[in-house]
Amino acid sequence: MMTKIILSILFIISCVSCSKTNHHTSQINESIVPALNVPFGTIVPMEVKIIDGDSYHIKATEGSYLLEISSINNKTLNEKITLNFQDESGKLASDNFEFYEILYNKKAEIITEDTIKIIKNNFVGKTYKINAYESGSFVGIPDDYNKYSISQGTKFHFQSYLIILKAEEK
Repeated sequence: MMTKIILSILFIISCVSCSKTNHHTSQINESIVPALNVPFGTIVPMEVKIIDGDSYHIKATEGSYLLEISSINNKTLNEKITLNFQDESGKLASDNFEFYEILYNKKAEIITEDTIKIIKNNFVGKTYKINAYESGSFVGIPDDYNKYSISQGTKFHFQSYLIILKAEEK
C-alpha cells in the first residue's frame, strides 16, 4: 500500500514538473529528457508489469492501465518507472474497452463492473517481456488559456509514453 502511495506521489510530481514554460515566450525552458534514459525512438527490450490506473486514486489515471518497467535492455532498474503506453502488438491494452476486445475478440459498447473485475483479474499484475520505444507529446492547458476559454485540466507539460511493438507474457 505504501509503495502505491509513493508511486502515486512520484507520478503526480513528474507530471507537474515535466516542463516549465516561460510566461513571456511560451517556450520550453528545460530539455526534454527520456524517462528510460534511452534516446527517444530507440527500440529496447523491457520487462513490465500491468498496473491498474485506478489504484493511484487520481483522476489522470482513472480507467486506464499503465506499465511498471522493471528492466531495460536486460538490466534491472533500481527504481521502477511507470508510464502510459500505446500497444501495436495486439497483446496489451491501456483501457477496459481495449482489454475487452483482446479478451473476447469483439468490441464492447458498454462494460459492466463485473466485466471490469474479470478484465482486471486477467491482466493486472501480469508481467510481460516487450520490445518498445519511448515517445511523447505535449499535453495539458497552457498558462494563458483561460483568457480565451474557461477550462479545467492539467498544466501544459511534456508526457512520455511507450509504443509497444512486441509483447509476450512472462
